Amino acid sequence: MKSIKYLVYLAIALSASQGRSFDFASAAVKAAASIIQETPAPHRAQQGTQQPDVKLPADTGTFDTCRENFANGSPPILTGVMGARTRPLCFDGFAVMYSGDRKTPIYSAESLNRHRIDDARKESRTDVFFADARVPSGDRATLDDYRGSTFDRGHMAPAGDMATPNSMAQSFSLTNIVPQDAENNRNAWADIEKATRSYVRRAAGNVYVITGPVFASGNCPIVESATRALDARSISSEKRGNTPEGIVSAAVRLAGFKAPYRYDARACTIGHGVAVPSHLFKLVYDPSTNRAWAHWQENSPLARPGRPISYQELVRRTGIEFLPGLNPGS
Repeated sequence: MKSIKYLVYLAIALSASQGRSFDFASAAVKAAASIIQETPAPHRAQQGTQQPDVKLPADTGTFDTCRENFANGSPPILTGVMGARTRPLCFDGFAVMYSGDRKTPIYSAESLNRHRIDDARKESRTDVFFADARVPSGDRATLDDYRGSTFDRGHMAPAGDMATPNSMAQSFSLTNIVPQDAENNRNAWADIEKATRSYVRRAAGNVYVITGPVFASGNCPIVESATRALDARSISSEKRGNTPEGIVSAAVRLAGFKAPYRYDARACTIGHGVAVPSHLFKLVYDPSTNRAWAHWQENSPLARPGRPISYQELVRRTGIEFLPGLNPGS
C-alpha cells in the first residue's frame, strides 16, 4: 500500500510538470481517500461468530428425531455425569449431547455402514466452523474462543463420515468440536478415524460409533505441554512454578512455550470457558457380532494409537452407560 507522503510527492511532481499551482491539503485528502479505497476490508467471515447458511434441525430438547444414531434407539445414560446444562442436539447423520458447562460435546453418536462411508468419500470438506445458534449464548462456544488457542478444532463426529453436503456442513458446528492437540488431531487420531471407517466397510450391517472427550482431574494438556517445554530446556525445579498458572508462565518466559492467547490453566479452559479435554475416546459397537471396543487416547502430541479397551472398561472410566440394555463382548 502506498503511503500518503509518497502520493503527495507524486502530486507535487505532476503539478510542477504541468505548470499548475499545488494545493497541499487537497492532495493529502485525495491521497488518504485513495489509500482507504485500496485497503481491503477485514475478512469478517474469519473474524466473526455468525452462523453460515447451514440448515439445522430444530432444537426439540430430545433425540426423538435422530434416534437412529443409537443402538436400539437408546441414547447413553448420563447418571451423575454432567447432568446440568446438557442439551441433546440432532443433526443430519449424527447426534450430539452437548454440555453448556464445558462448551463442548459430551459425546457425538453416529450410525455408519459401508454405503454411507462410500458416499462420504465423494463429499468435499466445507471447513466452515460456526457457533450453533440453537445453544443459548452463555453456553455456546464461539469462533473467538478458539482464535489463537494453539489447539485444533477437533471433530467428534468426523467430517470424513458425512455422506451429504448438508451433514458435512453441519459437522463443523462447534457443538461437535473440542480443543484438540494439532499433531494428535492430524496424525494419531486421524489414524483411528480411518481404521474405524475401514472396519465399517467390512462389517455386515450398521455399526454404532460414539466419540467424546474426557476431562481427567489434574491432567491439563496446556500444563502438560508447558512442562514438556521446560523439560526440553532442562529448566531447574527452582525456576518452575508449583501451580498450573506458574508452570505455564515459567514455560513462556524461560522455554519459548507458546501459550494459548486466552486460557485458564487452573480450570484448563481456552477462550471464554471452553474446556480442554485430557483424553478422547471412540467407542465402536457392531450389533452383528455383539462386539464393542473403545479407542482411548491422551489429548497429546505424544499419543499413539494403542490397544483398544473393553466396553466395560470405558464405562468404568467415564461413568457413562453408552449402550443401555446391552452387554457386548470385546
